[in-house]
Amino acid sequence: MPSKISIRAGDGFHNLKEIKTVDLLKPVGWVHISLSGTDPRETFIHTFMLQIAVLANHLNGRDTHVRQIKIYGPRP
Repeated sequence: MPSKISIRAGDGFHNLKEIKTVDLLKPVGWVHISLSGTDPRETFIHTFMLQIAVLANHLNGRDTHVRQIKIYGPRP
């Protein structure tokens, strides 16, 4: 199980910037991560690429299995 996750956004691999780091304590089921900031006008991120990196695992585990990722955007 992951214990620390980094989420990066950008136009491609050359300009990814870390937008969120999340520390998880024994996650069970779905983990909801909001990428919006504290400003209500900035509720969405305009990007072409998202990178989700597992930085650390619980109990110094070696690997992590991600079964599904859902990303929601604005509806037209």
